[in-house]
Amino acid sequence: MYAFFKPYYFLLIPSIYLLLIGCRGERVKESMDADYRITLEDSIKIPYLGMLGLMDVDPENEKLLMYDGQQGLILLTDFQGNTLMEMRKQGDVKDSYGRFLLSAATFTGNQSFKLISQNGLFEFDFDGQLINRVKHSTDPFPGLSGKGTVDKPMHIYNGKVFFTGISRNQFTKIEPEYYDHFELMASFNPKDGQLHRFMGLEEGSVFKNGMAHEMIEMYPTFTLTDDQFYVIVGTEPTLYQYPAKEPYELIKSSPIPYLEFHEGKGRPHDKVDVKAITSDQSAGRALNLINFKDYLLLSYITGYEKSDREAYYQANSAESYKEFYESIAGKYTPQLLLMDKSTNRLAHWEVPERLDSRQFLARGDFLWFLGRFNEEEEEDFAKIYKVNIDSKQKRD
Repeated sequence: MYAFFKPYYFLLIPSIYLLLIGCRGERVKESMDADYRITLEDSIKIPYLGMLGLMDVDPENEKLLMYDGQQGLILLTDFQGNTLMEMRKQGDVKDSYGRFLLSAATFTGNQSFKLISQNGLFEFDFDGQLINRVKHSTDPFPGLSGKGTVDKPMHIYNGKVFFTGISRNQFTKIEPEYYDHFELMASFNPKDGQLHRFMGLEEGSVFKNGMAHEMIEMYPTFTLTDDQFYVIVGTEPTLYQYPAKEPYELIKSSPIPYLEFHEGKGRPHDKVDVKAITSDQSAGRALNLINFKDYLLLSYITGYEKSDREAYYQANSAESYKEFYESIAGKYTPQLLLMDKSTNRLAHWEVPERLDSRQFLARGDFLWFLGRFNEEEEEDFAKIYKVNIDSKQKRD
């Protein structure tokens, strides 16, 4: 059966680092590949009691946008960690963005930032004052699944806002029509308030193999660059490329050059509960995909090999799940894959132990990672790490 327990392997990532550098008074390690290396250049410490996620970084003006999803609070800080503004607007007020954001907020470059939620598209200044709001005119508005952190980004392109836009439909996951009508992306047009969902599953998709698949296995990650969408659909080991204009027809699909990956194959229809919202932790899946310089950088989890997948499915109690996760502790670690845009593998690493495997983005000439949340000990701060990837050729 499927597990509701968070896997322990996110807590137990072994080190593969080779060199040490300084980072604002602390020792930070460097991860190397034969031709590329990851260097942790600097860090920003933000005093805060609670769990903060990363929304956006403005290196030029040294500003950060952070998000406390439990509190619905947006935090603006500088690079010294000083809080410049706290904004919590979830109530029944004119400028309320509601409880659920559909994607991360993003800086607009003019002392303001934008966010999109089920209440519409908002622009706020750095004092938290509403500059502009465009309500959704689509009725009824679909029940989209979203998240206010950078692993669910918002891209503004040609006047439209693009973000992941998955939702359940009128069919169940044991019906073929569910997958025929499943849509991955959404766009919002501020000119008329219309939301448009698009980009269905391709005919060769593993999700059309006649088995039942969970939504978390189908959650897409994407980036928009060079006038194209680069899209990975959850556990499917394929990179899809689409033009960033209607009708968004497939340009090409390419296998992702994973070193090790165990995709989810789905479950027989008689093994699933169509009313349950579950998660198959044994399936590998993409976590975040970004464009960095001339590269594509992908974080992912590998999924379980056959014997461990069978043991996972056989677990049927809290105690048996606990024993199972203890047996695989440290075995499956989040990975980083560096590719060119033709999906040639350039480098591959375990995610450095200080860095979150989902929440990172590229701004300026650097990567910016959220620091990993300490699940063993509550901390009264969050960290953002400034990270670089460079090649041996450029170093020489």
